[in-house]
Amino acid sequence: MMRRQKYTSPIRRPAPTSLAELRVRAEGLQGFSVEELASALGVKVPDDPVRSKGFVGQLVECALGADPTAGERPD
Repeated sequence: MMRRQKYTSPIRRPAPTSLAELRVRAEGLQGFSVEELASALGVKVPDDPVRSKGFVGQLVECALGADPTAGERPD
C-alpha cells in the first residue's frame, strides 16, 4: 500500500501590483526546470507525477504570486 507524502507549503510571493510586474515575474521563470523552481520555493517535487496532478501549475502560481483564494474563478 502506497502512502501519500505530505508536502510542505511553498513560500508564496505577494500578489503582483500590476500587469507589468506579473509579466516581469513570468519572464523571470524562463529557463528554470521544475526542480529548480521547486527548490527555490522550498518545495519537494512529488515522487509520483500521476498522483500529483496540478503540481506544476500550483508551483508557478506560487512563484507568480497568484491569489490562493481565487478558487476556480478566472485569473
